[in-house]
Parts: sequence; structure tokens; C-alpha cells
Amino acid sequence: GLRLVLAHRSAMAALGVALLIGGANELVNIVFGLWLEGTFGLQVAALGLASTVIGVSELSGEGLVATLTDRLGMKRAVALGLVACIVSSVALPVLGRTLPGALVGLFLFYISFEFAYVSFVSLLTELRPGARATLMAGNIAAVSLGRVGGALLGPVLFRAGLLANGGASAAANVLAILLLVVFVRL
Repeated sequence: GLRLVLAHRSAMAALGVALLIGGANELVNIVFGLWLEGTFGLQVAALGLASTVIGVSELSGEGLVATLTDRLGMKRAVALGLVACIVSSVALPVLGRTLPGALVGLFLFYISFEFAYVSFVSLLTELRPGARATLMAGNIAAVSLGRVGGALLGPVLFRAGLLANGGASAAANVLAILLLVVFVRL
């Protein structure tokens, strides 16, 4: 299975997409608690509200995948989700001038990520059917590696403010779209 994945350009590009998606998400995920606490003075208990918003957005994103991905096509759905991630990550600092706006921004960020990623997993299962399990394991490894990179870089960027994190997240997602569109073929 590993040889089938390594020899398939689309599969390798898809693993690059996974790495970028994971990193892009983590660049914001790692600092949003600090941002809410520093900007709005929220304490740990009040951060539960943000966690609820994130949970609802993730569940909603999965519902959108079930409703829209087959209609749009997997590749188009992933690209659309990534475009929404780009917009929401850049809009988050603007929306985040008020607490309700920040919660709306987080909702949009997480629902778009969830839609993009769950649609992407569907795409992966069709990319190399003969090596599906290997490709899915590679996906978990790539996303995890991306998250590690995002977790390391996120706090450093946050010193310049949330816009730096949002901008870096958007840039990673732009690269993910380019890989997806140019190299991933079903």
C-alpha cells in the first residue's frame, strides 16, 4: 500500500493538502483561548461558551458535508470549504472586535474547516482505492504534522496579533487549494 501511495502524484499532493489544512487550523486553534481571554477578559469557565460554539459549528459542518458534498462534487466542496476558511480566518480579527462578533467569527472558522476537512476525507477514500487504509493513515500523519507545525508557529505569530495567525492560516489554505486544484486528480 505504501508503494501505491508514494508512486501516485495525486495521493502525495493530497497528503500535502492534509498537512496544510491541519497547520492552517492549528495556527488559530492554538491561540483562540489566549485571544478571547486577552481581548475580552474571559476566564476559563467563560471559555466554555466558545467551546460550545466550536462544537456546534463542527457538528453543523458535518451536516453540511452530508447535505452538499455529493451535490457539489468532492473536489469542489473541499475547495469551497477552504475558500470559506480563508475568508473566515482573515475576518476573525475584524469580527472579533466584540465578543458576539468573535464568537460568530469562531463559528465561521470552525464550520468552514470542518466542511473542508470532512469533504477532503471523502475525497481521499476515492483517490487510491487499492491503498485506502495506507492513504488514510498517511492523512492522519500529515494532518498531525501540520498541527504540530501550527502549534509551534501559532504562539510566535500571535505576538504580532491575531491577524498574523489568520493571515498565515489563510496563506496555508491558499497553498492547499493550489495543490488540490493542480495536482489532485480523481
